[in-house]
Amino acid sequence: MLIALCVIGIFGVITFALAAATLGTLNRRFDTITVTATTNKAKLNSPLAETIRIDDLMNHLRQLQRIADESNGNRAINTRGFNETVNYIY
Repeated sequence: MLIALCVIGIFGVITFALAAATLGTLNRRFDTITVTATTNKAKLNSPLAETIRIDDLMNHLRQLQRIADESNGNRAINTRGFNETVNYIY
């Protein structure tokens, strides 16, 4: 029994040492990583995109919010809010 506990203890110490060495190596490598992110402005190549006016879009969003507010804040499928949304769209 004592031998089994010693073997388990040795395996535990070895596992801990390997984990510490691995984490130390990874931590040093993360410090050397330098990444530069760039963002690109989306290009609207569609002639339809040019016809969208922000005021019209905001009016539709307000209408959808009004439908949700009148339906207990819900427009999920099989609810009154969903049915009113479908009626508004079509």
